[in-house]
Amino acid sequence: MSINDTSIRFTTDAGSTAEENAVALQKAINEAGVEGVTATVGSDGNIILKSTTGSDIEITGDATV
Repeated sequence: MSINDTSIRFTTDAGSTAEENAVALQKAINEAGVEGVTATVGSDGNIILKSTTGSDIEITGDATV
């Protein structure tokens, strides 16, 4: 997947929990250096993306991979 044209890559183990997967995705997004975007994990386990610049956040990718 990509966020604002920056590729986000991460892997998790097959036995990982949803929480572990969410944290891995959060870490991958924050370490990818997407300008003006930060990721957190909400109390419900969802990924929350915030724009620190007020710009739109564009997420693209192939849902079949």
